[in-house]
Amino acid sequence: MQASRSAVVRDSLDAIERLNPDLEAFVHVADPAPTSGSGPLASVPVGVKDLFRVDGLPTRAGSRLPPQLFAGPESMIITRLREAGAPIVGKTAMDEVAYCEPPATKNPRDPRRTPGGSSGGSAAAVAAGMCPLAVGSQTLQSIIVPAAYCGVVGYKPTFGRLPFDGVPLAPSFDTVGLIASTVGDVRSAARHLLPGWRDLESAPTPTLGRPGRWGLRRLHQDGWDAFDRHAGSLRGAGFEFADGTLPWNTDLDHWASVIFDLVHGELAESHADWFPRHAELYRPRTRQAVERGLSVPAGRLAECRALREEAAALAVRATDSAGVGGWIGPATGTVAPLGYESTGDSWLTCFWSYLGWPAITVPVFDGPEGLPYGLQCVAPPGRDEELLTWAEQLEDALRRT
Repeated sequence: MQASRSAVVRDSLDAIERLNPDLEAFVHVADPAPTSGSGPLASVPVGVKDLFRVDGLPTRAGSRLPPQLFAGPESMIITRLREAGAPIVGKTAMDEVAYCEPPATKNPRDPRRTPGGSSGGSAAAVAAGMCPLAVGSQTLQSIIVPAAYCGVVGYKPTFGRLPFDGVPLAPSFDTVGLIASTVGDVRSAARHLLPGWRDLESAPTPTLGRPGRWGLRRLHQDGWDAFDRHAGSLRGAGFEFADGTLPWNTDLDHWASVIFDLVHGELAESHADWFPRHAELYRPRTRQAVERGLSVPAGRLAECRALREEAAALAVRATDSAGVGGWIGPATGTVAPLGYESTGDSWLTCFWSYLGWPAITVPVFDGPEGLPYGLQCVAPPGRDEELLTWAEQLEDALRRT
């Protein structure tokens, strides 16, 4: 096992040395010396988003803020990875404090395009073959969107299933997640990392809900059209779907306002000690976001947090009314856009993030020039094991169509 572990770590570090100068997916690389160890993930080199603390590596959260602000004990996800024997090969690039100011990372599928964010470095590292598994985080979009843009699998667990103790953006949303090349790779890692994991003897894919379209019609038309193709292929392979209506299908502006007020307000709270002292170090969009959050009254924040119970109840009612076990939809509105100024938008992911429901995106390479779209599959909270089983079945069917 030790020799095997040493070989895969060396291969990963060699790939980083060869590819990273162009892709800039990693911001810090680990010392290759400590390659002994055992455990179920001993042969799985891992890249870690640079908002989680890893002993021996600095934490910068994609920012120019003094790294001592983020100092502390090693993050719990790293502890769980080490307990499973996983070698940490480095820290991956990310948007500034996980908001929307991107790093220099390029998309391995087309270096002219964004890898998405804020876990773009993690998604790019996996897509390029620099590591088979990466840790990311999602507040609104930050795992599902970059995984979809880079053509890999991104998994956001049920909110709180994996304790989050990285650099916070909005604690009501922040969720630790995983990125890998296949659903099977994600599930293999999740079974050793998620507390209370349940091995399922079987989990046949239930009838899945097809929601009505939402978001910005002009910007998301391609993604919804691609989703219709994917759903049609899956129906032809024997999967069953039912049309349904989600709360934001009928009250989009209300729920979007709730979500974005809460995210910005909590961003300002998270940076309350840092921003007054270091405002000049924040990049423009992040600084504007913190300032916007400072204008959200405390009463509004409390209201937005309380409304999550109402939203969850409405989503459960919609799920039951449609007679479905979960939902599918597009992960993004387009393939990865050209340029690096934007890392995508969160219209197709943010509502699920607000609810705290687990989500996963599976790549489908049928976009322009063979670029990937992502099929997003979502389950009610606590049904992560079932979701990963269903997603693997969907992945297999899509690869055969």
